[in-house]
Amino acid sequence: MKIMFATDAIKYPLTGICRYALELVHQLGRMPEVDDLRFFNRLQVETSLPEYQRESALLPRAWSTWLQRRGAVIEMYRLALPLCQWRALRDYRDYIYHSPNYYLPVGMPRALTTFHDISVFTCPEYHPPQRVRYLRKAMLSSLRRASRIITVSEFSKHELAAYFNYPVEKIDVTPLACSKSFYPRAEEAAAPLMARLGIDYGGYTLFTGTIEPRKNLAVLLNAYEQLPQALRQRYPLVLSGYKGWGSGAEHQRFERGSREGWVKYLGYVAQEELPILFAAARLFVFPSLYE
Repeated sequence: MKIMFATDAIKYPLTGICRYALELVHQLGRMPEVDDLRFFNRLQVETSLPEYQRESALLPRAWSTWLQRRGAVIEMYRLALPLCQWRALRDYRDYIYHSPNYYLPVGMPRALTTFHDISVFTCPEYHPPQRVRYLRKAMLSSLRRASRIITVSEFSKHELAAYFNYPVEKIDVTPLACSKSFYPRAEEAAAPLMARLGIDYGGYTLFTGTIEPRKNLAVLLNAYEQLPQALRQRYPLVLSGYKGWGSGAEHQRFERGSREGWVKYLGYVAQEELPILFAAARLFVFPSLYE
């Protein structure tokens, strides 16, 4: 089996889809059925997984924001990219092409992609408008090009099939699992990280995820504020996640809660620390509106 794996999703910060893609690559590399695993990275075919870099090292944030607001530029990019990919992949038509992040190039006879959800169609209010416009067109193109579609849940499979009248027999479900680094840990093992973060083992409620509207953090904060003050301070709400779009109001509330002693916002936590953060939490909360 020869596989061409798209690496566009593997970039800093390693959030949900990025982590999915990276873990999948590691497992594919261990499979005896895979004779040749190659990586498609920025119109280049490579034999080893490219190192991901911090976003700021690749593109200044101000310049990235300016580009995202230019609809004509984004549309030109959307139309041109698959054709450029087709040219770069012209000698690899016999490979199985897998995109873990919705997008498929033109002209790959055996191509599959992972659709994690279709929320840009069913819940567009949970995304920035420019993301909705781009993803809707790109996903429709991928549906036409795909030999098969992967979803990560039965719900997403049936929602996709019903919404697009897509053949259900062309959709495969691959439930997600966690890395082997996630397992119960004794208090002594977590002590160094707890001391550095200023929190207690078994003494906090944890949320992890990009800070954005669909995570429903306003409701979580409202609920936590209704707890008695002493209980909130005894078991503070610890939030770990990259600062996403439309999250200004939530960050203001994080700052106020921090001053009052019941919120601790950690920002983006290193991947080697995240399993310890989970293991040491008393409670995990995830009130996402669509996930």
